[in-house]
Amino acid sequence: LDIHGQHAWQSLTRAAAVRALLDAYAQVSTAALTRHWHTWQAARSAHADALAARRDLDNYIRPYRGKMTAPQIAMLELQFMDRALLESAKLPRLSLFYMTR
Repeated sequence: LDIHGQHAWQSLTRAAAVRALLDAYAQVSTAALTRHWHTWQAARSAHADALAARRDLDNYIRPYRGKMTAPQIAMLELQFMDRALLESAKLPRLSLFYMTR
């Protein structure tokens, strides 16, 4: 392994550059691992968003729990989660109220 140039050693201070150099030397492709890592990060983010939405839902429904029946609470939970999902995706909510014939 030869590194030439006055400042060539500076790239060895960056972890990503060292990994790339070692992977290239070992003739290893990390493309599949990179894809899986990005998929895992996306799932982790989605899970964190779902937990936050659930926490918000629990805080929103807390005052009504003793006053509503289980089916009413289930309907309210579904509406709240649908709204949270649409808001997180930055999609507009559609309402039949605004539809015309």
